Amino acid sequence: MLESAIAGLVTGLASILPATILALLQKPNWSVLISMTIACGAVGFGMHGFVYGRRNALHAAKMAAQVARSTATLRPSRPHQDDEADLAATVFHVLWNRADPGKPMDPLRLAHAIADHAPDVLADRNRDDIVRSVERIRRLGELPPLVRNREGFFLDSDDLHFKLNMAVEHKRQIAETAAAYVRPGMSIAFDGGSTTLQVARILSSRIAASTLFQLRITTSSIQVCSELLGVPECREAIRDGELSVWSMAGPLHPSCWTMDPPNTEDCPWPLDLAIIGANGIQPDGFYLPNEHGYWVKKTLLRLAPRTLIVADSTKLGKQLPVRFAPWSESITLITNRPDDAAARRILQTLPKHSVVYSAPRSAEKS
Repeated sequence: MLESAIAGLVTGLASILPATILALLQKPNWSVLISMTIACGAVGFGMHGFVYGRRNALHAAKMAAQVARSTATLRPSRPHQDDEADLAATVFHVLWNRADPGKPMDPLRLAHAIADHAPDVLADRNRDDIVRSVERIRRLGELPPLVRNREGFFLDSDDLHFKLNMAVEHKRQIAETAAAYVRPGMSIAFDGGSTTLQVARILSSRIAASTLFQLRITTSSIQVCSELLGVPECREAIRDGELSVWSMAGPLHPSCWTMDPPNTEDCPWPLDLAIIGANGIQPDGFYLPNEHGYWVKKTLLRLAPRTLIVADSTKLGKQLPVRFAPWSESITLITNRPDDAAARRILQTLPKHSVVYSAPRSAEKS
């Protein structure tokens, strides 16, 4: 509207100019008077349109500002929104690193533990605020395994997304120790897990560097497959036949990004080595929080003559409901040396010939 009014004003001014010049150069007559009248009418119409259009434009801008302010007022506020992802990670860490993650924890005790673990993130919140925030992330599904009953909060399963950010350096050291067992020409198998994913990443870098070849991999992990496909040299090795990958099929478990094939699942080639994870380690064997991944672990243990169980020391002494394997001569645990006294006591009860410790970075340099 404003643009058309400006165009009318410019047109009127342009038409009155020649009429004025004509009036100055000759005596006024009917033709000059008519031209002047038309030009003045055009200028008047243009001025009216300009003023009217500018008023409408200002009114529209004022209304838009009012709508924006009212929308901001009505929009529900989310205090501490930026901290919710950190809070979810902290809740998972506190609940998962207990001896029994599936046992309900009193909300106020959980709030105290969270405040002690992450004082910077939660410095401005009292315990009741923390409990309400934990309940909020549970309702929003920001921590899928988080469950609450009358006794408190607990985890009903693990979660790969959060576990990838826990004990990162220890998992890297464990993965490097496990990857050293893999030689060219071997047939190996992985299940799903944050530490086994680290092993796959190290192997993919060795394939890319052409120091590992003629490898056959069997896995139930979507993440392991994605890791291999994400490296151009690995894709080229698959096309050239230097790398073969077999994905085990079964129901999808979104919390750990794995397939859970039935116990009748088999591998297309004989296995030399299986590399699997564990969520709990006790003197009588290795444990899971539920039956997700149970059968794939049993299958790989059955098919492989040797198995490496890769797990950081936070898993030592963790009592979980589902045991998937006892200790045996074919199983080797690769873990880091724990700082926790309780974990060290658990280590003293384990078969010493079946435990290998990962080397810290300082030992690697020496």
